[in-house]
Amino acid sequence: MQHDFDRAVSDVNKAIALDPRYAFAYFTRAELEQYKGEDEKADADYASAMKLDPKNAKTFAGYQQFEGAWRDYLKDIQDSGDYANWSGPPLELYRNSN
Repeated sequence: MQHDFDRAVSDVNKAIALDPRYAFAYFTRAELEQYKGEDEKADADYASAMKLDPKNAKTFAGYQQFEGAWRDYLKDIQDSGDYANWSGPPLELYRNSN
């Protein structure tokens, strides 16, 4: 599966090379980087997407905030081993960011 993420990132890199102002490509690459565990790179690409497309910055920022909260929430559950009380992702954070 890692190989698929690497190929997808390679394809997105080509799209960015063709059009460095294509905000959605940066957003897509950020999502892929998050799945690969490359959070710092993902944060930089989310920031680039928001800067390039301020009209959609709220959407990009809301998704980034949701993804970060979701990642932290799952880590807390894993660290505590408290699977019995797991109620799902912190959707209120996502809803309030939009």
